[in-house]
Amino acid sequence: MNANDLEGIIKGFNLILNNDTTVYTREQGNSKSVINLTFTTPSLGQLELWAVLDKAQIPSNHKAIILEYQEAQSKSAWEAQKEKGKVTG
Repeated sequence: MNANDLEGIIKGFNLILNNDTTVYTREQGNSKSVINLTFTTPSLGQLELWAVLDKAQIPSNHKAIILEYQEAQSKSAWEAQKEKGKVTG
């Protein structure tokens, strides 16, 4: 797989890049890169949080990435849960 293949997959599935491309995800000596990419699909949407843990001690020159998303429910799904008594308010 090369960059053109990856670009085709990203465009073909309309993927969303969640990285802050100004933040390095890999550092070794003078070499720095944003090689670790975090994508989501349009149905999932943009992540609520994407961050690099600089201080995490892992056995790699790649940095640990944390991410968070909030699962969205349609109004009808919420209403269905409310009708079942599983949601109040």
